[in-house]
Amino acid sequence: MNQEANSIQQYLNQKYGLYPPLLGLSALCKSYQGVPGIDLRSYIEQEILRSDLTKTCCPNEADISKIERVIPKNVFDNRSTQILGPLLLQVISVRNISVSRNEQLQHLQDKNSSVLHDIPDENQQSARLGQSKLKSHVYKLLLQDCFGRFIWGVEYGSRFETVCAGSKVKLLKAEFRRGVLIIDDNYTIVELIQDSSIKEWNLGSHEELKMNQLRQELGISQIEITSTTATTITDEFTENIDFSDENIVLSDDEYDIN
Repeated sequence: MNQEANSIQQYLNQKYGLYPPLLGLSALCKSYQGVPGIDLRSYIEQEILRSDLTKTCCPNEADISKIERVIPKNVFDNRSTQILGPLLLQVISVRNISVSRNEQLQHLQDKNSSVLHDIPDENQQSARLGQSKLKSHVYKLLLQDCFGRFIWGVEYGSRFETVCAGSKVKLLKAEFRRGVLIIDDNYTIVELIQDSSIKEWNLGSHEELKMNQLRQELGISQIEITSTTATTITDEFTENIDFSDENIVLSDDEYDIN
């Protein structure tokens, strides 16, 4: 069992830059009951990718020196920092900062209403589609590594528009500007791992979670939120974290309007 755990640890390190503790890997090996079409290594890889990396992949102190691919501690001090992967991060939150929160919420509510009544409003949809074409969408991401450290990311595109909380992002080549990860094909090679979100962070549909998040941010009252959502988890993660470092130039107010 220890030999299998060692082999899987080396595999995860080479493929994702992870170094999960052997004790946890051994426990996963023991829990494997045999799944048709899935061998032991694939099963553990799947379980790791769907987990909270800070709980399953934070290495022991003795193994930290073995990890070659990490976000440098001085990443905020340098104007530009390049790193080579693989390096695996998990998505905590995604926000469209090129469209106001009010407009995003209205769009989701209109879309939800159309689906419920099965009556699409063609004029309204055409108008919103026309507006979206005039704007170059920019997404602000909050990412986290296996050590629990947070990093901002900026994407110029829409690959992360519908990404669920906990989804994993594999960096093969990355560039940071003043500590902010630039997600752009000219600078960064990124692989979004499919089916890697954390179930407990996504209780409810993606649109419901997004609407609840926007309502909370806008301070809209009388909204009943009955389940633990990715939004509350994000608040729990970030409420005691200081993101006021003077080198982090990307603030909500800089690109976002209410």
